[in-house]
Amino acid sequence: MLIALALGQNNLSGYVPSEIGRLKSLVELSFIENKLHDSLHLEMHNLTYLKILDLSSNEFRVICHKSYAAEDCLKNLLLTPITSQVPSRKA
Repeated sequence: MLIALALGQNNLSGYVPSEIGRLKSLVELSFIENKLHDSLHLEMHNLTYLKILDLSSNEFRVICHKSYAAEDCLKNLLLTPITSQVPSRKA
């Protein structure tokens, strides 16, 4: 069972593949210091155990789904630098 996946500093570009959403046991996911720039896929919402998502030092402009800001889900969401805000979750 895979619980942590660190893909930082691998010169990745484009988008986070939707297939990442199949790794449902992930607790920590890091893509730090790559060249990712497209928005995240809805399939990422399948990562129900995810506590740390580190997307910092990439080229993201938009995080497209408000579930990424859910207080009951992620404990640490690292996005800097990013040009748009993560939508807040409405009760």
